[in-house]
Amino acid sequence: MNPDVIVKKHLQVLGGIIVLWFLFADDLIQQNMPKDIKRFKSTIRKYTEEKRKFEDLVAEKNAVRGGIEESNENLRDLFDRFPKDGTAENNINATVTKITEQIIVQNDQLQPKKVKEYIAKGVDAYSVPIVRKGDINLPVGNTIMISSYVQEMEIRCNYFELLQFLHDITIQDLYFMVTELSLKPYKDLPYGIDAKV
Repeated sequence: MNPDVIVKKHLQVLGGIIVLWFLFADDLIQQNMPKDIKRFKSTIRKYTEEKRKFEDLVAEKNAVRGGIEESNENLRDLFDRFPKDGTAENNINATVTKITEQIIVQNDQLQPKKVKEYIAKGVDAYSVPIVRKGDINLPVGNTIMISSYVQEMEIRCNYFELLQFLHDITIQDLYFMVTELSLKPYKDLPYGIDAKV
């Protein structure tokens, strides 16, 4: 036989094997590919959901951190106004003296401390976890106690001094507020007013 014919036959057989291999390989690829695509899509969906949950968690963490910083500022303000060394009452008296120095105080009565108790809704009492052996169990309640004194003053002043007095109460550093105000004219003083605050 001619060597060219032999090579030609070998090439034809090799081409047939390649075509058969492609047919079988294509069949295998078509069977496995949908499974791989489905698995890949479900993996992408799962990771996308986890990424969204993570972003929500980061946003919630930032919101909680902002809330903590804001409440920390409020608490720091409270501690600055009412220090634990017992000088808060002196600060209150000094502020009242400063506010009333321009006016005549006819009568000044400080009613006893009133305590209001607020129970946080949906917050249960709990205990601080014990970190090491020998720590005491610290119970934390869900009750907030707010104490207040009511100071009743009868003052005599003119109209402009009364406005200054009310302005000073509004802008002072401590937590004073006017809860009641009754006025009547005082004729012996120009623009005179008797006020009960």
